[in-house]
Amino acid sequence: MRYLSPFPTPMLKRLKSIRLPTRSTPIAIFVLCALAFGPLIGQLGFYWDDWPVILTAHLDGSFWEYYAYNRPGSAWTHAFTAPFLETSPLRWHLFGEISWALIAVAFWWMLEQLWPGRKRTNGWMAMLFAVHPIYLIHP
Repeated sequence: MRYLSPFPTPMLKRLKSIRLPTRSTPIAIFVLCALAFGPLIGQLGFYWDDWPVILTAHLDGSFWEYYAYNRPGSAWTHAFTAPFLETSPLRWHLFGEISWALIAVAFWWMLEQLWPGRKRTNGWMAMLFAVHPIYLIHP
């Protein structure tokens, strides 16, 4: 059975002819994340699970005690980032989006180590990973 493409043949040929240097893939991931998540970032606020963290940062910053019972690894993240992010939703969401883009770049790098000959496929998979709603809590 022949695969039917949703793209006309000339357009498909043009898409296949695009050759970008490998070093531009991380930049493309950051641009894609900025276009996908950036426009509404100023309208986002804190979510239900953010409030205890914000309260802990605002009161005394005792993340070690707050996370000791459940997720001790999270204490490291919040203890070092909360003083810079303070109680600004915009800062928290920008940090989250930059972190998400960095995770997508790390995923791309891992794919490059696994399949070094599949540079275009690795780039597309990393970009799909960056915007796919598999992580459902991501705003």
